[in-house]
Amino acid sequence: MKLDRRNFLTFMAGAAGGFLLTPVNWKLMDDVAIWTQNWSWVPVVKDGARAFTNAGCMICGGGCGIKVRLIDGQRAVKIEGNPDNPLNRGGLCAWGAAGLQYLYLQENRVPGPMRRDRKTGVWTRLSWEEAVQGLAKALKEADPEEVALISGRKGSTVTSLLKGFMAAYGSPLYCEPADGRDVQRAAAEMVFGRPSRYGFDLERAKLVLSFNAALLEGWGSPVRCMRAFEVWRSGEPKEQTRLIQVDPRSSLTASKADEWLAAKPGTETVLALALANALIQAGLVSPEAQSSQGFEELKGFLAQWGPAKAEKITGVAKDKIEATAQAFGRTQEAVALSGQGHGGRPEPLDLAWAVLVLNLLKGNVGHPGGLFFTPDPPGLEIQGADGPAVDPLHLARETASGKKKLKALLLFEANPRFSGPEPQTFDRALDQVPLVVSFSSFWDETTLKSDLVLPDHTYLERWDDTETPLGLPFQSVSLAKPIFGPKYNTRATIEVIIELAKLVGRELPVGSAEEAIRLRVAALQQTGQGLAALEEPPAPEELLAAGPGPGFGSAEEAFEAVAGGGIWYQPGPGEAPGQPSFLSRPKVEPLAPEGDEHEYPLELAVFDSARVASGFYANPPFVTKILEDDFLLKKDVFVNLHPTTARDLHLAEGAAAVLETEVGQGTVRVHLTQAARPGVVFLPAGLGHRAFDPTIKDKGVNAAVMVKPLEDPNGGRPLTFLARAKLRKA
Repeated sequence: MKLDRRNFLTFMAGAAGGFLLTPVNWKLMDDVAIWTQNWSWVPVVKDGARAFTNAGCMICGGGCGIKVRLIDGQRAVKIEGNPDNPLNRGGLCAWGAAGLQYLYLQENRVPGPMRRDRKTGVWTRLSWEEAVQGLAKALKEADPEEVALISGRKGSTVTSLLKGFMAAYGSPLYCEPADGRDVQRAAAEMVFGRPSRYGFDLERAKLVLSFNAALLEGWGSPVRCMRAFEVWRSGEPKEQTRLIQVDPRSSLTASKADEWLAAKPGTETVLALALANALIQAGLVSPEAQSSQGFEELKGFLAQWGPAKAEKITGVAKDKIEATAQAFGRTQEAVALSGQGHGGRPEPLDLAWAVLVLNLLKGNVGHPGGLFFTPDPPGLEIQGADGPAVDPLHLARETASGKKKLKALLLFEANPRFSGPEPQTFDRALDQVPLVVSFSSFWDETTLKSDLVLPDHTYLERWDDTETPLGLPFQSVSLAKPIFGPKYNTRATIEVIIELAKLVGRELPVGSAEEAIRLRVAALQQTGQGLAALEEPPAPEELLAAGPGPGFGSAEEAFEAVAGGGIWYQPGPGEAPGQPSFLSRPKVEPLAPEGDEHEYPLELAVFDSARVASGFYANPPFVTKILEDDFLLKKDVFVNLHPTTARDLHLAEGAAAVLETEVGQGTVRVHLTQAARPGVVFLPAGLGHRAFDPTIKDKGVNAAVMVKPLEDPNGGRPLTFLARAKLRKA
């Protein structure tokens, strides 16, 4: 047969048909699959008795409930959301679902107590007795006023004990970085004369006006906000909740909103004041606000911030401002809120104050779909635990410059060499401290430069708790418990601190981590109110109306219920901390990043992403793997840039570029998008690690290194989301 083109194609078609029709090849493939599974070196996961246990997730402070699937009661194989938890209702974010990687990933875990030789950099393993007694000896020899502790956590039993330990030891240097909760307290104090937390009834709101809060990307309690969005989008279109997002970038939240107000970064306060002005001009102010002290003075103050002036400053059209004010004022269940990304970094105080004033003018405090005050849940009575915290950046600057001498620095769930603010300053400060002690579970950047590591258990191996997350309109305490024994030679930091206190001649009111949590739950039980996640909670839009719950008959009953469900919550409305007054007002000025506009013609805006952890925890491998190629490509992070800005800079899609500010520079790639405001370059936070496993180490640029913090003119808190920058071809 002649082998021409026709015959060749006929032969190939017949061969393909024969291959598919004959059973021989399929049988061979099945045999090969079975054979390869029996190789001696192939790992086989042992099966066993299966069970689930409930707990609280401690990764971000959002208070989500989790169900951990166990094999033989000791091996965790999966983490799911707890459907009976009122915050996440069975949902879970990417970090929570990947929580087992924080437990098992050996490359990131500190295996036990370690000591580093500063000259050689060599790490040596220690026994726990040797490590704790050595630290106690150093503390006894030091002047307490030359010993500091930085905690990256807030609102938990362990932080109360840490503050109590430092107070008992005699040190005034307990440090916590500011976040959105601190700004809330300060704003409430300006209006009511007393600091207080407050949350937002998102589930019953019919209009939500959000200033920079990344509602769908991790703000507050992340899954709770996503569940609220589901409620907003249920029912007929005319009945759905309207979301208006103020954001300089079309973030995920802005892209899902009904309306996006692209205000120039740093001018959001001016926009909020213009909306308040428009409410008054339209006569849409509640009688309660009109009768409040200082209302006439507030009217005079707002007169200088009209919509026309705000248009020139913010870039948002005057007509759009007035229409937004009309919608906000005329919608019965409307609420305004503000934040900065996930809420882990503080927003300007004048913005929080202006948004609180908007809600008071609306008259929605304590009403369905409005603002609710959330007093702190009761906890341990520890002397000194209510004292003020020192700003860690201020301490680091003084230490790095030599103005402040420290003999020892202790760090709990804090990684300031990465997250800062101003990581370079912390790096220099650590060089000036003879003894740096980390309680971290992980080999993070700061732990790698420590002298002594006393590794904590992970949240799946210890007793722990976290209080009401940012934005939640009712009190809650989420509880973690040791689901199994520690996988490495670690100890709960609570118990290390208790032992340290005894060794230095001080006393704390508890003897173990479990006792501390039991006492916390007993204090909750004594309120006579509350619920646990042991049955399905009321529907999201019915929860606050359901009342505070019947409480528990005894402390032991409460502990069994709260430990079994992973949360105590009390969905009753909290009382306002006093009568509002508009006489006290912050200094208002649009944020202007420092730097020469000619040398640095762009503005750099840092944003938080739903797929990159930007706090103490770094991204686990599973989460990093879901980043798209226009977010992170190999080792290069992408910045968002408007096409007109890119054209002026002669930069194309995917081009490599050098991003430079006054304090740092890095290589990035360019992603062109209409979602970016012209003249602004947007950089995600959370990348640029120089520690952890290869899936996150040396990937991208650390946004904290690129930003010189601005000082909030109201309170002095460091603002770390805005800087002047330039971008050029690499």
